[in-house]
Amino acid sequence: QWSVYYVAVFKDWAGKMRRIRLSADLKTARILLKELEVKNDKKIDLDAEKKAKQQRENAMTIAKWIPLCKQLPEMRTKKNGQPRRSLDRDNQLYAHIIRLMGGRQLAEISRADLETYKVKRGSETLFRCGKWTKVPVSSGTIRNELAALRRVLNLARLHKDEMAKKHGIVYQVSDVS
Repeated sequence: QWSVYYVAVFKDWAGKMRRIRLSADLKTARILLKELEVKNDKKIDLDAEKKAKQQRENAMTIAKWIPLCKQLPEMRTKKNGQPRRSLDRDNQLYAHIIRLMGGRQLAEISRADLETYKVKRGSETLFRCGKWTKVPVSSGTIRNELAALRRVLNLARLHKDEMAKKHGIVYQVSDVS
């Protein structure tokens, strides 16, 4: 299987050699090449989009932090050293938080996100035995879930420096609680 496509090979304004695949169509390739020339003339960093995308992918989200948080001693044991009996219930609470807010970065969580969570979760019904029932989620359950989220965010703030030193995980946490 052969494929033909056009490639732009040039040295950009910063002196870096570039080899960028354009298109298989000559007309489209010329348009894309012209756009690259304009960006290069304006001295726009061609790697900025890639860097921003990589930062977004590497940013600490709720879905990434909760599994790390579960490994912390504060999550597995009480203050007196005894194991916590509520781990299963906590995992149920975290599952809903991850499902509805898992993609949110820790640094970007705001009051509006919490209000949106309340509205979304309040409009749902209970999930029992693998099925959604007709029973609406109670406000107490939603408050328990938000309390669990607050606990997770507080632990993220508390262990931020430790995670950076021991594990090389660097992240920011919003001040909302």
